[in-house]
Amino acid sequence: MDNKEISNYLNSNNIKTPTGKDYTRQLIGMYFYKSKKIERRLRHSELKLTNIQFWFTN
Repeated sequence: MDNKEISNYLNSNNIKTPTGKDYTRQLIGMYFYKSKKIERRLRHSELKLTNIQFWFTN
């Protein structure tokens, strides 16, 4: 399905955007663009853990 078909499907089933508007092919395209961007950012993020040591002095 392309963006126009997806927007037509959502609009024909009376599914509105969070702001109450009809979906357009541009909105669907931006959704996919942002989703890919978020997925790419999460895939390339790293978490590094190092040994943490505590020294107690008297």
